[in-house]
Amino acid sequence: MKLHHYGFATKSIEKSLNEFEKIGYQAISEKIIDPIQGVELLFINNENNHPIELVAPLDGNESPI
Repeated sequence: MKLHHYGFATKSIEKSLNEFEKIGYQAISEKIIDPIQGVELLFINNENNHPIELVAPLDGNESPI
């Protein structure tokens, strides 16, 4: 079995993206809104191809995050 990506739960995708950019990551997708689960998602990656999915709760919603 091959690992596809890591998930990273955060309160703020923007703040987390800013921190990950400092160590060479960049966004590889648009922000994705999932209203069913009450989360927003963003995929990021670095030059070594270690993708991460940032997951944050939508504002004011109950969420598993």
